[in-house]
Amino acid sequence: MKYVFSSNSAEVGLVKNLLQEAGIESEERNETVQLQGGSFSPELWVDDADYPAAMEILKKWRCPTPSSEASWVCPKCGEVQGPQFESCWKCGTPRTMLA
Repeated sequence: MKYVFSSNSAEVGLVKNLLQEAGIESEERNETVQLQGGSFSPELWVDDADYPAAMEILKKWRCPTPSSEASWVCPKCGEVQGPQFESCWKCGTPRTMLA
């Protein structure tokens, strides 16, 4: 097993989910360990064979690539949408309705 990541429990849970979505099993350690006057941060560990892929996922999570897509305007309500939205956040019209 190799160490991959350590942080607060929320971020560890998020990274664990990202790894799981990619088919990488991970083991969480120190999730409940507390010492008098302090505590250990939760850690994620993966099998040696999964380590390179896990580190690539972690790298992409820490430094996401900016989207090259442009914003779009909903054809139904005219609301400006960010490029990450596949449907209008205001009225629900799918982006695919754009002609």
